[in-house]
Amino acid sequence: MQKTVYKKNKQNTEGKNRMIEDFAEMLKIIRNYQGNIAFTWKDENHIVRRNYEEFYCDVKKMSIYIDQNYNDALNIVLFSKKNYWWFVIFFAIINSGKNIIPIYAYNQYKEYCNLSNADLVIY
Repeated sequence: MQKTVYKKNKQNTEGKNRMIEDFAEMLKIIRNYQGNIAFTWKDENHIVRRNYEEFYCDVKKMSIYIDQNYNDALNIVLFSKKNYWWFVIFFAIINSGKNIIPIYAYNQYKEYCNLSNADLVIY
């Protein structure tokens, strides 16, 4: 499987910029900020906060779940409003090496046309 190279630079110990090798490495970099709050939202009557470490762990758990239960699915539709879990599942699908087809509620006709390419739909 070919590794994807993301165009974010990271400072190495010699002071030179280098490319991040793959998505898994990007997730490891996130752990450097593990205590910082990454997501905040209101859930019913209280404020929910997730830090980067919790986000990292949730993405890894979901990646493992996808790999173990949907290994044959190559093209996965993510049908949801954007919220914390949308981001977790989005990054988990990418981390699993699958193709993601995000569907948003704002243009349903155009988005539903993408469903014909899906092996798995998550909503």
